[in-house]
Formats: sequence, C-alpha cells, structure tokens
Amino acid sequence: MSTPANPVNATQGTQQYLREFSLVVSNSSGGFLDLSALRCTFTVKRGDIQTPNSLDVKVWNPGQNTAQRLNGTEFTTITAEAGYTGNFAQIFTGSIKQVRIGRANAVDSYLDITAADSDELYNFAPISMTLTNAYAGSVIDQIRAPSTLCASG
Repeated sequence: MSTPANPVNATQGTQQYLREFSLVVSNSSGGFLDLSALRCTFTVKRGDIQTPNSLDVKVWNPGQNTAQRLNGTEFTTITAEAGYTGNFAQIFTGSIKQVRIGRANAVDSYLDITAADSDELYNFAPISMTLTNAYAGSVIDQIRAPSTLCASG
C-alpha cells in the first residue's frame, strides 16, 4: 500500500502523517501510570452483541518496577487513545483482565496486557423476572426472550 505524498483528512483539512498513541492504566482511587513513552503494539477487537470489545497490548521494555506494579492489583482500568495530530481520540477503555511479563530475547522484555470492555455487565448482569414453568428448557427459553427481561440498575 502506498502513502499519498500529502495525506489530508477531507473533513477537517488536517495533515494525517504524525501518528500519536496514548496508553494509560489507572485505579479507582485516581492513581494512574502513563505508558505512552514506551513502544507499544496493540490490537483492538470490536465484539458483537454477545462478545465484549477487547484490547491486547504489548508494552516493550518496561522498567522492572513498572512491570511489577502492573502485574499486581494496583491498576484496574486501561485507556488507549490513537490517531494523528489534530485528529486524536479514545479507541478503547476497559478493565484489565490479565497481565503477563515475558522476554523476547536476552535484551528485550515485554508486558502483555489483556483488557475487556463491559464484560462484567454481560457476564454478571442481574435480571428480574418470574419463571412460569419449572422444567429447564422452558426456564432457558424464558430467560432468552428479550421481552421478559427488565433492566435492573
């Protein structure tokens, strides 16, 4: 794929050649750690109605203290932003599900972070309904029927 000599965003008239990326992990008490200065590779997957969005990010050569802090339970949320100068936006925010520390070779270490968006709501959503029949097939059918569910907050 070739890159145009003067890439321009038609809607904003902004040149699109200076890429930007931001990766921040945070906790519920307001503490955060900005990993944007480190080399990162990432994949964001957009889920369907029954699959949460996910982020897999590899942070290259973090300091040992940084890796240990992320591998613990100190940070629970991750936010990724990407784009170009003048056209930069959040592409993912979610809960950190798994952190793995590894080495690619004798020189390079990495930190793999897996995160999911809104999976708690999908996996642990409460429902409020009255079940009319007692056999298993009917109960499952009643739960699956969208018209019988009431959202509870």
